[in-house]
Amino acid sequence: MFDLEPKKGFWGRSGVIYEDDVMTLEIDNFPNTQEDKQWLVQYTQDILCNRFSQEAIMLKFIPRVEILYVVEARKS
Repeated sequence: MFDLEPKKGFWGRSGVIYEDDVMTLEIDNFPNTQEDKQWLVQYTQDILCNRFSQEAIMLKFIPRVEILYVVEARKS
């Protein structure tokens, strides 16, 4: 899922407050192993920070959640 409406984020350094657009990208079914997480951390450091001109990118690993789609029961 990619949120097309960026949120605003604020951070500071050396007494200066900065404002950024905060974008979220969800990756479904990412393998939940330390090796795979470390790969993503390294990829983010080596590639994504530079590509998006960011000093830092937050990665948030959420355990797998079961999702059920429920539809309205048909009336006879």
